[in-house]
Amino acid sequence: MKLFNIGGSANTYTDHEIPEPPADGKKNLMAAAGIAIERLMKLVPPEREDLREPARER
Repeated sequence: MKLFNIGGSANTYTDHEIPEPPADGKKNLMAAAGIAIERLMKLVPPEREDLREPARER
């Protein structure tokens, strides 16, 4: 994975190879995924079998 840094007072470009994303990046990604899943569940609630009425015998 490559880590990029562009800018600063001299407007420089640097990059570094890292074995995995930084911990704060992982945390932010998981928080964004959690928010997305939460909003999706509000838009399309899952069907729950335990809320259905049992089938009646004829």
